[in-house]
Amino acid sequence: MNNSDDTQSGIMLITVNSDDFVKWLNDRLLESGISQAELARRGNISRASISKALDPATPPGWDVCYGIAQGLKIPPLLVFRKAGLLPSKRGSDELKEEYLIQWDELENNDQEETLEFMRMKYRRAQLKAEATDIESILQSIPPDAMDEVARLFDDFAKKHGYRRVK
Repeated sequence: MNNSDDTQSGIMLITVNSDDFVKWLNDRLLESGISQAELARRGNISRASISKALDPATPPGWDVCYGIAQGLKIPPLLVFRKAGLLPSKRGSDELKEEYLIQWDELENNDQEETLEFMRMKYRRAQLKAEATDIESILQSIPPDAMDEVARLFDDFAKKHGYRRVK
C-alpha cells in the first residue's frame, strides 16, 4: 500500500496492490478453513461479492469488506486497511490495534487470563535475553581462563559434595 499526496487537490490518495489483498484474503480463508460460499453466508454478502473481491481487477468496497470482516470474525478496520480503504499502519501498530479491538470483545475473566499469558511470555523473553547476555559474556572469556573457571567449579563441587553434570 502506498500513501501519496495529490498536491494540487490537497487530498491524500491511498493505493493498494490488489494482488496483496487477494493473497491476504485467500490466506485468511485457508487459515479459517471456510469456503468462499461460507464466508459470503457468514458475512451476509453475496457469493459474487466474494468472487469480485478475489479478483485483483475489482477491489472490494466498504460493504463487502465489512461482510468479509463479519464472516471471518475479525475487526473491520483490519479488512478496510488491507483493502486499501484506510491508510495502513506500521506492522506493529496494526497488530496493537487488532489486539485492542479483540481485547475489548473479551469478558473480564478472559482479559485476566490473556494478561497473565502475556506476562508469562514477557518473563520468558526476559530470561531468554538474560541467558543470551550470559552466553555472550562466557564466549568473551579466553579459553585458558575458562579452564580455570571449570577447575574452580570442580573444586567447589568436591568440597560441597556436588557432582558435575554435563
